[in-house]
Amino acid sequence: MFENPSTGDRDEAFAKLEQQFQPLIRRMVTAFAGPDADADTLEDWRQEALIGLFKAMQHYREESGVPFAAYAKMCIQHRLISYQRQLRWSQLLRPFHDDEEDSIPDEERSAPEWRVEEQWLWDRIATVLTPFECDCLRCHLNGYSYDETAVGLQTDAKAVDNALQRARRKLRKTLQQNPDFFRS
Repeated sequence: MFENPSTGDRDEAFAKLEQQFQPLIRRMVTAFAGPDADADTLEDWRQEALIGLFKAMQHYREESGVPFAAYAKMCIQHRLISYQRQLRWSQLLRPFHDDEEDSIPDEERSAPEWRVEEQWLWDRIATVLTPFECDCLRCHLNGYSYDETAVGLQTDAKAVDNALQRARRKLRKTLQQNPDFFRS
């Protein structure tokens, strides 16, 4: 059923896998994005699912004894969960602006006043988290994997994972105790 991509053309192998896993990806994307998601949102989620499938293709080892379909499903699901967390965190940490300010183009968001507000948020976060937890959270929110973060911070991926778990717990507890924590 699954041909090792190292023996064949990777693009062709991935195209076949994508076609084979399309129904599963469609079901999983709909479950994560929700039935009312617009086409652009569904496409974003689908792309994340395809990244999970691609990683499954890259890292699968037959000698593990796990069927490829089960491994691929797990990789896709983990990628979608990571994307869901990333979206949740980015919404949580997005500066509080009214709708008018949210329509400011990205190139204008680099203006000094936006950086001041972003710095204010990180200063607030730093009152709750350790410097290492803040560094891990910044990397995570910027899209770095645990492994990439670990290399950059000269630690291991498990330390990054633990720091992010602690950061989530601390921020969740802080927001439960003080819902206005991120408001000035």
